[in-house]
Amino acid sequence: MKGPALSEIIFTIPESTPGLEISKYLQDNVDCYLLALDRTGDFYDRKSQVDQIEVTQVEVTQDRVTIHYTVEYSGFRPCQDLRYAEVAQRKIHGRRNGYEFRFDVFQAQERRSTCDEL
Repeated sequence: MKGPALSEIIFTIPESTPGLEISKYLQDNVDCYLLALDRTGDFYDRKSQVDQIEVTQVEVTQDRVTIHYTVEYSGFRPCQDLRYAEVAQRKIHGRRNGYEFRFDVFQAQERRSTCDEL
């Protein structure tokens, strides 16, 4: 039996972290909010794989946080003998209350089927 699905990530950073270092802390500790990131590759190619995720910028205000990141992914289309690699720019928004941060867990969009049109 499955338990309830996780919908929110809540974590607290050390209160000894100076205000200017909060962005760096969030950039260096991606594991704290990894489930909030869109870690999917090519939406149209289910067999694509994510090669790397890199946080590029963190914006922190009194009550909000925005994390910009890139996802590098690649894939292979055997029918066309085609290998490809792409980079996607993405961002997430979270809520801040002092040294506590909250992010919604990423929920991938459901892929549509041609049967949906019938």
